[in-house]
Amino acid sequence: SCRAPAPRTVSSRRTERASTAPRHRWCKRLPFTKVRERSLSAVSCSRRRISAEMVSSMARGIDTAAHEGPLSTGTVAVLAGGTDTVHPRDNQALYDALIEQGAALSEMPLGTVWQARYFPRWNRLVSDISLGILVVEATEKSGSLITARHAALKKRVVFAIPGSPLDSRSKGSNHLIPQGAHLTESASEIVNILNHINMITRKLLVHVIKYKLFVSYYDKK
Repeated sequence: SCRAPAPRTVSSRRTERASTAPRHRWCKRLPFTKVRERSLSAVSCSRRRISAEMVSSMARGIDTAAHEGPLSTGTVAVLAGGTDTVHPRDNQALYDALIEQGAALSEMPLGTVWQARYFPRWNRLVSDISLGILVVEATEKSGSLITARHAALKKRVVFAIPGSPLDSRSKGSNHLIPQGAHLTESASEIVNILNHINMITRKLLVHVIKYKLFVSYYDKK
């Protein structure tokens, strides 16, 4: 089978918020100038319309924007090293906020310093815990494509924000679209698709439960 094995152990760091803690109903504007990061921050802000949390890697740029947008409503960082190591170091403040308001996950033991050879495991873990994967920007050899491939194997939904065909940073994400990824231009498209999937899943679950109750009833007779 092409499916990657499930992780045996996952370490995590998280501080549970009290139930009385205020939950902000706004999303702060992110002071980014890059179009990609503005697009991602809009998606991050709108994710509060579905019962899910934003998952990313806490890397510089787009990944940082993915966490900062929904920080007050829920976000999870998947780390390539141990959950007690911060990379990049200039994201220490973001890491502290994640531990307070969100969560940090890793398959690596505490104290493990990230290395490039750990990235494929990190990519797989991101897809393992995600309902859908959004590829915002990816070159032809980007690790995001590994995440998207794992997600497709696990029947997750893959979204891709299109970019200029002349921009090498968008070639990988553009190639995902003819392979079945949803071309995504707004956060509402992601919300609508995921909500539709949740509705179908709930209906299927009801039918499965009814069938099992029916079989159990006639087995007893």
